[in-house]
Amino acid sequence: MLTELMALCFGYATDLSNRLQQPIAVIGPGQEDRQKLPHTEVGRRVVRRPLTAVLGARHWHVPLYVSAWADTHDVVLIQDEEPDQIVDIARRLDASVYGEVEAALDAGPLDLAYVFGPHDRMVDTCLSLVERGIPFVVEKPGGLGPEDVERIRDAAASAGVAATVPFVQRGGPVDHALSLAGAPTYQRSSFVAGPPERYREAGCSWMLQPARSGGGVW
Repeated sequence: MLTELMALCFGYATDLSNRLQQPIAVIGPGQEDRQKLPHTEVGRRVVRRPLTAVLGARHWHVPLYVSAWADTHDVVLIQDEEPDQIVDIARRLDASVYGEVEAALDAGPLDLAYVFGPHDRMVDTCLSLVERGIPFVVEKPGGLGPEDVERIRDAAASAGVAATVPFVQRGGPVDHALSLAGAPTYQRSSFVAGPPERYREAGCSWMLQPARSGGGVW
């Protein structure tokens, strides 16, 4: 049931580790309405907003999610190793703030989690979610190298926990336009997101530390 919810933030197709059985809709936002939703059938299956955690929230992509989270999720907590840096986002989402992942996950029931933060922390965070049976969306790259991603993939698959990555260009307008053009005889493309200084400006200086980011630009 959560697979479509996990793709809602950007609305693009994603690789999901379980099958979507039927369409769902998310409505709200009142607490009274949310309590009634699991028992309501209106043609499509209607479910309450998922109780959501945002982990490693001091990330330059997080502001791109906030409006969609506010519209479609019930974000109950956000976490970062520097919690004082995420207070404004927490206030916008009416969410509690935590400094440690395990403390956040112990705080209450969760339906879904979004994993951001330093790449060297992603594996442990995702494996903690798998152990608790919590479906999650993990920001790319998911770790420091392919071995980390494989560990997450294998653990989630073995446990039957839904996991996905927000590849936001897939199914987006550029991808769609190129598909209409047919098979190319020659193509050259590039995507320049910005200079390295943007990481410092976003409070993500760890991106400039290869031991924490894995190197490269994301």
